[in-house]
Amino acid sequence: MIYLVSYDLNAPEQDYPALIDAIKSYSSYCRILKSQWLVYSTDTAEEIYLYLRKYIDENDRILVCELTANYRAWLSDDAVRWLFKNFLR
Repeated sequence: MIYLVSYDLNAPEQDYPALIDAIKSYSSYCRILKSQWLVYSTDTAEEIYLYLRKYIDENDRILVCELTANYRAWLSDDAVRWLFKNFLR
């Protein structure tokens, strides 16, 4: 399944390399916007959320939701190729 991971890091100038490393620990991932990633995983949205939640602060926000093939986007060529490849799995 492909999941959208979106987050807001609310502290000024906050950077979360551990969160990004956690996202990159999935077998396949793609950064599509500054704070939005796609991940391919056999985990559920709840499992991904619980895993990533450890890497953000209480005042931050995170959303994990399943992405279906019914989408429209204006993204980089790399992101579009990633989507096509992973939807064909």
